[in-house]
Amino acid sequence: MNIQTMRPKDLSRFDIDAWLEYSCKGTGFDSPFFHPGYVAAMAEFRPHVEVSVIRSHGAAVGFFASERYCQHAAQPLGVKLADFQGVVGPRGVEISFDDLLDGTNLSCFHYDHWLADQTENESTMDVSASPRHLVL
Repeated sequence: MNIQTMRPKDLSRFDIDAWLEYSCKGTGFDSPFFHPGYVAAMAEFRPHVEVSVIRSHGAAVGFFASERYCQHAAQPLGVKLADFQGVVGPRGVEISFDDLLDGTNLSCFHYDHWLADQTENESTMDVSASPRHLVL
C-alpha cells in the first residue's frame, strides 16, 4: 500500500471517478459527507483540507478526507456537522491505522462518528499509533 496526501483540487480525474464509484455503489458511503464534491466544497473555504489516496499496485483503493488542525493532527471535515466518517473504498481492503498515520504524516486523528463496520464497532476514534486495523 502507498498513501499519497494532496489537496482535493489536485486529484486526478481517474481518482475522482474511482471515489465516485466507491461512494455511489450503496456500500455504506451514500452520505454526502463521503462524496468528493463535499470535500471539494469544504476545501474552498477551509485551507487545510486534504485527501489521502490509498493505492495498491497503482490503483486507488481508498480515500481518506481530513482537515489538519495542527502540523500532525487531523479531524473530520465539518467536524461538528459530519456524522459519517471513515475511509471510502471497496469492501475487503485492509489497512492498519499505523500505515494510515504514517502515510498521511499524522501522529493522531480524532473522529467521533467513524463507520462501525470499519473498526470492529468502535465509532469513536482517537487514534495515535494503534495496532488495530481498518477493514473496508
